[in-house]
Order: sequence, then structure tokens, then C-alpha cells
Amino acid sequence: MQVGLASPTMSPNRRIDKMEDTGNNVAPGAQPQPEPSPGHQAATAGPGPLRQSHGRGFSRRTFIAAVSAAVILGSVVGGVGGAALFSDRVSQAQAAPPQIVVAQPAALAPATGLDIAAIYKSAAPAVVTVKVTEAQTGRFRNVPTEGEGSGVIIDKDGHILTNNHVVSGASTITVTLLDGTDVKAQVVGTDPASDLALLKADIPASKLVVATLGDSDAVAPGDPAIAIGSPFGLNHSVTAGIVSAVKRDWGTAGGRPMRGLIQVDTPINPGNSGGALLNGKGEVIGITTAIESPVRGSVGVGFAIPINAAKSLLPQLTQGASIQHPWLGISGMSVNASVASQVGLKVNSGVLVMQVVDGSPAAKAGLKPALTGSADNVGVGDVITAVDGRPVTAVTDISSYLDTRKVGDTVKLSVTRGSENLTIEVTLAAWPQSQQS
Repeated sequence: MQVGLASPTMSPNRRIDKMEDTGNNVAPGAQPQPEPSPGHQAATAGPGPLRQSHGRGFSRRTFIAAVSAAVILGSVVGGVGGAALFSDRVSQAQAAPPQIVVAQPAALAPATGLDIAAIYKSAAPAVVTVKVTEAQTGRFRNVPTEGEGSGVIIDKDGHILTNNHVVSGASTITVTLLDGTDVKAQVVGTDPASDLALLKADIPASKLVVATLGDSDAVAPGDPAIAIGSPFGLNHSVTAGIVSAVKRDWGTAGGRPMRGLIQVDTPINPGNSGGALLNGKGEVIGITTAIESPVRGSVGVGFAIPINAAKSLLPQLTQGASIQHPWLGISGMSVNASVASQVGLKVNSGVLVMQVVDGSPAAKAGLKPALTGSADNVGVGDVITAVDGRPVTAVTDISSYLDTRKVGDTVKLSVTRGSENLTIEVTLAAWPQSQQS
């Protein structure tokens, strides 16, 4: 279902949270996915090993139909808060501004373990509530709609990291500090494909606290995961849980699956979008962005953009530059012994190319898809076994590697086509905004 609807007293036209069709460089890997719920198609993945029933496997038609349905669809968390939007109250800095405060990592209590109160005290001043208004057209053009999300102050210049879906389409933006101070903010740069946006606010130096950014590459399942944000307009709320998984490809942002997300069971709700996900030392390890839920709220499956991914984009976001992501233009599925036997492949691992987008880099390079029309029109298809010499056993291996390359780069695909082993060079293009598969 769509997560984050307007509150009853607000215009129903404003939807900060979105549920969009996703697009892939390749189809999602065979990872466990949530069960679909009424009104919301959960993220799905290519089938795993094919089960046999009464001594017979799936028919090829059923097999391909299952593969063709491997499309991601997800919910993005941002949320809308109360009906009233606080008036802007920009506090003036003193003539001789005090030194900027940097949030310091909190120490773990030696006897009791995680000290969430200390983490909150240290990190909460670096988190803001992001309030937006959006001018309307048509029947409700005289009634601007309002919404809320969260953000994280990342430097002494007042740059604030948040989600693109929180501020997309906003005509005015106000950030609220922990002490209730409201400050106007402007969008500096956005990357819809990564669902990230960078804001700039003239926060008084006496009130400016900068978050400590951690290393998301060091995050592992079971680690503490603390979220600070403004769920349902409840400013600066803290919740705690653990990291459930890392490197999840899930959902959609700008027609492109979000890559390498941190999955947590920490309660995350509408309004948390753009807020801080912290480790046990109070360091920011992610930007909370999405949930999987059959209801308008948390059921223990939340996602955050790794902070290292955000760091890599900051130079371009700060300059307001257009950010391009490399695109291959295929959908595919992981190959195992069962799939190889069912389709008639000569290899038991790799990524089977199911479809190739017309005009894409893959099409120009001559990659051959297994699916060439209806579910009954199935060929063997190319199997990608390595990219630039790096073995691939799942579609996420390809997508993750492509995200380390740039538009215009040439990659070498090791491909098995029938009984032939080929090397195919592909020049990566920019991800098209309209591409949905």
C-alpha cells in the first residue's frame, strides 16, 4: 500500500510518500521478499529453485510467466505531519558566533551495553524536521498543501541531507531544530535515482550541531540501529532496533531500484524519511528512506540509504550538478542447477538475460535474451558469468558493480551463449529517466 497519506485536515492532493514502478539494470536477485498485501504489491524477485509437484516440474510457460512477473514495486517513507505549518522564525547569529558544535560519538555503557539516551543526547541536535509546502493548481490552487520529513545536518555550512521524495515539488522548505527554531532552507542538489537531496539553511551558529558520519561499509547484521526523525509529525523521536540485513536492492527511486540498502527492524514510520540511522556510537550510518508494510506504519522492515553512498554523491549534490547513473538495459535472473535444467543451459551459475531493452547499451552490444515475445516464445538466452573478470552468481552482483562505474565506461561481459564462451564489450549509457524496466 502507499505509505504516508495526508492527514484528515489537509488537502488529499499532497503525497510526499510514493509508491512507484521500479526499473532495473537487471531484475532483482533471488532474495526473500515480503508477502504482498491488499492494495500494495510487495517487492518480488526471480524464482529460486523450481519445486517439483507430483514428479513433474513447472511447465516452461509457467516458468517464464513467473520470471516475467519479477518486477519490484515499493513504498517510500516520508510522511505528512500535522495540518498546521509553523511560521518561519529565523534566529539571527551573534556578532561573534560561537564555535560550531560537532556531535561526538557516544560511549557504550560498560555494564548495560547500548546507552540510547546518551546517543540521542549527542545526535538529536544534528537532526531536523523538514516541513514543505507545495503550491496547487486547479481546484485547490489557493490552498497549499503541507508535508513533513526529516533531515541530517552534515557540515558547518548548514548543508542538510534528506530524501528527494521529501522535498520534490516543494515551493517552500522550512527546517525545525531540536529546540523548535524554524529556519528557511533551499534545495542545493538532488538525485532522484538515489532518492537523495541536499538542502542549505542559514542556521544560527549558536544552534548549529553537525552530525558525525560513520562508515556504512562496516555495518553488519545484528548491529544496533537507532533512528531519529519525525514520524507522523512527532519531532525528534528516537526508536531502536538492529540491522536485519545489508546490501538490499529494493523499491524504486526515479524508475531505478535503490541499491545496497541497509535493512533494519527499527520502527520507521511516515515522517522518518531523510532522518538519521545511527550505530551504537551515535554515528550516522544511513538515511532512513523506506518501509515494507501492509499498513501505514512500521512492521519491522525498514530501509536506509548507506551513508557511504551519500558521501560519494555529496560533491555533485553540493554543486547542483546533474547526476547520471550507468545503465546496461537488461532484465535477468540468477541461474542455478534447477534453472539450467529447466531452460536447457550449459552452465549452472551466472545471470540469465531474460529481456534486452531496445536501443540500450546491451542491445547495441548484441546480448541475446531468453524471452523474445510471449511466454511460449522462449530461447536459451545469454548467461553472464562475469563482469570485467569478476564472477557473478546473482543479478545484484552485476548491478552493484555497475554502480561503481561511470557513464561512458566500457565493461567486458563474460557470456555463455549455448556452447560458446564469448567476451562482449558494452559501453554504459546514462540511466534514462523514463526507463521502467
